[in-house]
Amino acid sequence: MNIESLLRGISREDKLGLIKSLIKDPDFKSMLKPCFEEFLATSELAVLKRIRALEKALGFVEPDDGDEVTLLDRVSRIEGVISAKQESEFQTVTEKRAEFLMKCPPQAEIAPTKEKVVRSKSFRYWLKNTLPEELRPKTWQNIRKLKRDIFEKVEKLSHGAFSIYQSPHGTKELQLFFKNVT
Repeated sequence: MNIESLLRGISREDKLGLIKSLIKDPDFKSMLKPCFEEFLATSELAVLKRIRALEKALGFVEPDDGDEVTLLDRVSRIEGVISAKQESEFQTVTEKRAEFLMKCPPQAEIAPTKEKVVRSKSFRYWLKNTLPEELRPKTWQNIRKLKRDIFEKVEKLSHGAFSIYQSPHGTKELQLFFKNVT
């Protein structure tokens, strides 16, 4: 009997379940592991060489105590470093400004509702004087849009610590309220 004749009448889901149960079997694992390692070592894709090159580029050093690092450990370590770098690299200037505003907020006024509020004058002062030079706007043409973008990003990143309010009358000024003020 060959495998094809055994699997002919079985559904796709049952075949996948059979393969999953075979992979979990310790005897099958011990038989499959050398085949997988040989494939990795002799593959034209040069998987191990590529992983080693990534480790060198990212500054990983092989352990000195003789512990053998598995392939999955090496891949997960590289994934962690790459994801951390991607998060920091793909952060927009607006997100950086919003984070800085949350860390070092502008001088806030006390609103009639006893909440701290950031209005246009204090925001402009913060932009010109407090914000680091590399995050300051290049032109001062559209400060209202910049203010809206930063306030919306702060509201999104703060998870409820700040809220935006636009007054319904007058100049319809956009204001940022601190919610967690005592």
